[in-house]
Amino acid sequence: MRDVLAAYVREHDPAPAVRTQDLPAEPDIDVTTALKVLARRPPDPPAAGALDLHKTRIPHTATPRANLLTADLSGADLTRIRGTSEVQIRKVARTDANTRF
Repeated sequence: MRDVLAAYVREHDPAPAVRTQDLPAEPDIDVTTALKVLARRPPDPPAAGALDLHKTRIPHTATPRANLLTADLSGADLTRIRGTSEVQIRKVARTDANTRF
């Protein structure tokens, strides 16, 4: 289920053609809801692999107590994310030089 929701978020976030300054104030309600479900899930078993949210564009998202352990957030736009700090995310998730906070 988590992989289906992650794929949904990846496919329904704003397209790369949308300029950063033109991104919506927050993700659409369907994307926000999928992210809430992903954030509340119990810890994954070690064999589950990374939660694939790479290159997602989800600025202004509220992520209090989000379970991002081992999530792949490389290249993601997390600008002005609320509820989880950049330091907290970088400690538990895969990020790279293209991950924006």
